[in-house]
Amino acid sequence: METFKVNSKTGLDGVEFSGLVDPSAKKVSMTMFTDIGDQGMTVNLVQLDSAVYARLAGEVELYSGTRMPALPDKWMHVDLSKVEAGSTFSKMVDGDPACVNAMIKAATDVERNGELGFTGTFDITTLPGTQGNLFKRFGEKAKTVPFNTKVDNQGRLTYLFINLSAIDSGFIGGITATYYSDFGVPVTIEKPAADQAVEAPAEVVKAFAKTYN
Repeated sequence: METFKVNSKTGLDGVEFSGLVDPSAKKVSMTMFTDIGDQGMTVNLVQLDSAVYARLAGEVELYSGTRMPALPDKWMHVDLSKVEAGSTFSKMVDGDPACVNAMIKAATDVERNGELGFTGTFDITTLPGTQGNLFKRFGEKAKTVPFNTKVDNQGRLTYLFINLSAIDSGFIGGITATYYSDFGVPVTIEKPAADQAVEAPAEVVKAFAKTYN
């Protein structure tokens, strides 16, 4: 699989992320920003095969909405054995930060839209991180969420938009717009220096490695 750059903005929770991905070598360098509090929260993520490191700054909060205890100003090593299968974090480190592969498997009613575009629907409750009550409360609507995509002239995905506002007007602007570019770009990622890395506290793993409930 080719290396690529990815940029995404999620209307659901104000998350933005961008970075470089080498899915074959399992190398990822990603920066995520969540629009919470006055400052927002920034997460820097580095993956080198099975080694994953994260550094957090800003309004750091748990998935439950409570404040995180003071964190070290260093890279935190995340033990992947403690990451829940099916969480959005698990897909991030699998080289599929927008869960596109899982979405394609759940797609139905796919039709061509112009020379390089496609439209269709998919069951969002099958995606990693969405198996809980957040989407199940929409019943059958959650199983037919519309999307549209674009590919380049080599068939590589360049754009994905998932329109959640079709099942609930509260999801203004849909859930996510993701752009892929710079296929084949060199991906050189350095492991954090030993004196700049510590083991991640349990609260960090819990906050970023759970499915939605």
